[in-house]
Parts: sequence; structure tokens; C-alpha cells
Amino acid sequence: MRFISIVLVFVVLAIVNAAPAVENNDVDYIKPYYDTNKAPELFEKFIKDYNKKYKDEADKQVHYQAFVKFLKKINKFNAISPDTVFDINYLADYTEEEMQNLFGLKSRGIPGLFKSGSILCPSVARKVVSSKKVSELEGNATSQVLGFQ
Repeated sequence: MRFISIVLVFVVLAIVNAAPAVENNDVDYIKPYYDTNKAPELFEKFIKDYNKKYKDEADKQVHYQAFVKFLKKINKFNAISPDTVFDINYLADYTEEEMQNLFGLKSRGIPGLFKSGSILCPSVARKVVSSKKVSELEGNATSQVLGFQ
């Protein structure tokens, strides 16, 4: 009986190992493109979705401007990156100063991390681009790529 169980386990393992691997390259993701003319509505939805609170109307405007810049970067990176889908995430309204405070003033190992003030996050369950690839996309300035949404 024990011998049959062991043989059965090996047969199952052989079948599993023989099955073809599923490549992520076969899956096409729809890349979002955000019309910046609709930024006010998108920002209000973002505030609701991520439960954002601002000190006052002036603070909200500062974060709105950061959000619009983020939308433009999402559009740019989705247009030139064949392997990654970028989308709105909880960092979409962070200013450059807030990014530096969040991730520290020095970016060890990633030169030029805050040169352009951009932190982009690919959507969850998407391929993550390497730092080298992001560097190529942004032209010597490197973005931190996080896997959170």
C-alpha cells in the first residue's frame, strides 16, 4: 500500500512538471489612458476610493496638481512600456516633497530616484519592470516601482 502511494505521488509530480507553463506574455492587459480634462472627476473618485482627507482647500489644490502630473506620467509610461500596466494608486496625489519624506532623502542604489519626483506603481498582478527598464523609459532618471495599489 505504501509503495503504491509513493508511486502515485511520483506520477502526479511527473504530470504536473510535464504540463506547459503559462506565460504572462500571452495575457493582454488593457492599459488605461486618462483624459486630463476629466481630472477633476477622477480626483474626486480617487478621494472617495482612497478615503483621502486634506487640511483645507489650498492643500486639496496642491494634491490635485500632483494628481494631474501623476495621470500624465501614467499615460506616458503606459504608452511606451510594452510589459507593464501603470494605474492610479494610493500615492497618486503625493507631492515630490511627500515622496521624499516617505522614501527618505537618499535613494541608495537607485541613482536619480527623485530627480523627476516620480513614483509610479504598476497595477497589482502585472509584470514589474526592472530599475534598468524604468531608467530607460524616463531617460536616466529612475522611478521607484512598487507592487502596491
